[in-house]
Amino acid sequence: MENDEKQTAFEKTTETVGWIQIFLSPFLIGLIISAVIYFAYPGIWTMIAACAVLALSVVLGAKMASKAAREHGTMNYISRTDATPELDEQLKKENNDTR
Repeated sequence: MENDEKQTAFEKTTETVGWIQIFLSPFLIGLIISAVIYFAYPGIWTMIAACAVLALSVVLGAKMASKAAREHGTMNYISRTDATPELDEQLKKENNDTR
């Protein structure tokens, strides 16, 4: 969305939800990796390594979400990644649809 356009409360809410969804993807992966690192060999050094991986995933998730929000808008970004053009083409062929 253009910066000079006013956003409604609904648009702000959907953009915020989209930002959180984009942020959670690398964060959850980092959380799982951190848990595996720590619980495999519990100790102070693995705790430090796990915290470092988790901190990196937080930074990476925030950067990805902010970049998507700046360049495309988060809902546009999510809808583009969720689109399945291959399936759309297959459905058109099956139904002889000329959309």
